[in-house]
Amino acid sequence: MISPLLEKSAQLNPDVSYLKVNVDEAQELATEFKVSALPTIAAFKNGNLKEKFMGVRDAKFIENFIKETLN
Repeated sequence: MISPLLEKSAQLNPDVSYLKVNVDEAQELATEFKVSALPTIAAFKNGNLKEKFMGVRDAKFIENFIKETLN
């Protein structure tokens, strides 16, 4: 599961907000952001979608994704 990796990433990056969305309950949001597979991880900066990826990835990928996308 990816949740433990994201929880650890949240501890390492306290300046980044992490939100979890249940796409079954927020179908309009899932459609708006073209969520076609789970998990889908999306990075926003200043309210704008910067990048996203789908599928489970390792901790190194997640950390690089955050650094490259949000810096």
